[in-house]
Amino acid sequence: MGANMRMGMLSLVLIAVVAAGCSKSPEEIEREAVEAKLAKLEQAARQEEYDRRVRAKKGAEALKPRMRDPSSFSGMAVVNREGDTCYHYRARNGFGGLSAGRAILTFDGTRPVDEQDDQFDALWQERCEGRGGQEVTLR
Repeated sequence: MGANMRMGMLSLVLIAVVAAGCSKSPEEIEREAVEAKLAKLEQAARQEEYDRRVRAKKGAEALKPRMRDPSSFSGMAVVNREGDTCYHYRARNGFGGLSAGRAILTFDGTRPVDEQDDQFDALWQERCEGRGGQEVTLR
């Protein structure tokens, strides 16, 4: 056997070994597909969390001007699964002390509803009371 022929045979064997190592079993293909789906779900969950935080912050920005001293506004918001944002907040009152308050930004609403609105208590019971969700700290 000549040197060229040996080199050709060695190349074919090397290609066959590499090709055999590159093929994936059905289990490996399925595992990679599951991992890709999980990665997409995790990305969607991160995006949803970000969207909820943005929604809570925008609602808080709409609430601040209603305060006697907007710079004193702080609190917490809970964004529930339905997309309603329920606020517990504190702000400085006319006597210099801090007063607690609550407000709701409904998923379909464009402005927050606070305790001064007539329908607030019923809306709070329906949309906020006893519902969990993602907490967002407000400053």
